[in-house]
Amino acid sequence: VLILVHAIVQYPPTTVDGDTYTWGPGSDPLDPADYRLIVTDNLDGTYDWQLDGKSKLDEAAEFLTVVSGHAVEGADPHHGSGSFTFDLDAAREVDPIDNAGDQGKVTVVYDLENRDGTQASLDMHIEGVDDGGADFTADYRYAENADRSGDFQFSLPTDVDEDGSANEDVILRSRWLADGSGRGDARISGGDIGTEIVEASQCWDTSFSTVFYTDTHDILPTEGDEAECAFAEQDLPDA
Repeated sequence: VLILVHAIVQYPPTTVDGDTYTWGPGSDPLDPADYRLIVTDNLDGTYDWQLDGKSKLDEAAEFLTVVSGHAVEGADPHHGSGSFTFDLDAAREVDPIDNAGDQGKVTVVYDLENRDGTQASLDMHIEGVDDGGADFTADYRYAENADRSGDFQFSLPTDVDEDGSANEDVILRSRWLADGSGRGDARISGGDIGTEIVEASQCWDTSFSTVFYTDTHDILPTEGDEAECAFAEQDLPDA
């Protein structure tokens, strides 16, 4: 999404109204929708923007906001921060051909700078509908240090045993050092597991070979030595 917006604003705006700049509307002749990008310069190093679309298949259609965001300039080019929301329901209404079946919203909060010892990060919250028609939410977090070490976390409901009966709650976390060695931990609960909790851990070395594996239900045999893990202990979020 950010790459698309960045590509558009490399061209001169179609119209300017005070501190508001508009690119478009426009499209290729065979595209099913017209799009426009509207950016408001808040004159404080921040910008509000929205990408709107209008179906060309319906003469009475009006522009709908597909993506809306707030951007903050960074100290270096392409390393700012901000947030945006991608409305998949609006995207489907604007272009039911390319976005058939899309539902829900994705909200993203990002900070692409490594400064003052902080991590560059991207958080994503997903609200959608699963294949069975039930509402679901998922959360994603990625953080990276200046030396490329990092931390990835993801939680979602999914049918782990794939028997179609119920979704389990899954939390995954992967951490790694600058040399590539790292540790992944997982917790599975709910669904067919009921009140039990299944936990698993895997560690790898700089060549990405497993040096340790264990799980609480003997799904796979324990191997290696936890003392060889890049991170000594499991550290999973509560939810």
